[in-house]
Amino acid sequence: AERPQARERREAAAREVCAGCHVRATCRDFARDEHEYGFWGGASEDERHAAGFRLIAPIGVRARSAS
Repeated sequence: AERPQARERREAAAREVCAGCHVRATCRDFARDEHEYGFWGGASEDERHAAGFRLIAPIGVRARSAS
């Protein structure tokens, strides 16, 4: 429910933090391997998705119980 402008500002601030981080690549790779949500290692969910990395269960999709 985040507005696009708010998301752009939040991600820009995160990029600034990530730009100077010495574990940025490790962080990004972890997010790709573990299918994490959010902004990791200088990359957003959308950017990881565009690079071919998928979330296991997209936000808003609930896992069904195996009953």
